[in-house]
Amino acid sequence: MATEAWIKKLGGHAGELYVAAELSKRGIPNSLLPENFSDDDLLAGSKDYRTIDLPGLPNEDEDETGDAWVGLYKSVDGGHRWKSGLIPGYPQDQSPEGLASPLKGYQAAADPVVRAGISGLLFYSGLVFDREENGKSAIFVSRFIDENNQEAGDPFTYLGTSLVAKTDGSDGRFLDKPWMAVDLPRP
Repeated sequence: MATEAWIKKLGGHAGELYVAAELSKRGIPNSLLPENFSDDDLLAGSKDYRTIDLPGLPNEDEDETGDAWVGLYKSVDGGHRWKSGLIPGYPQDQSPEGLASPLKGYQAAADPVVRAGISGLLFYSGLVFDREENGKSAIFVSRFIDENNQEAGDPFTYLGTSLVAKTDGSDGRFLDKPWMAVDLPRP
């Protein structure tokens, strides 16, 4: 699909598409979604390699090397400018959110999918795993809410992460490529 058609279809700006296109050209899986409250608030995810070179791995003295994690990208101006970070729980994460995350203890993360729910809720799913034969793996969902409050800085608030499926790998299974659909809450 041509860039102009993407912009028209998404109702967005060239900046958001540039990010998705650049990540795709590099073979990096990514997911981009305009938030449903504001056309200018965007949340995106991709595989992120910045953790490869970060110090502070749990077994760093054993020549352990970093691995990929999943990045979180936010824009409040329709994709003209972006702020980025990582989903909490990556191996070097010592933040309160990271230490409390069920993702803590996994070596790598990949395959993000971002979807919008109702009333500003956003869902970010992916997979975490250990890169070894019969290593553990899990599918997770992180939740965010767009409080549509740019005056306070970042309008996106992290609400937490849950594992929706996991395996210790002892049976040879590896959970792979999550996908997600979001529906209205039901009684």
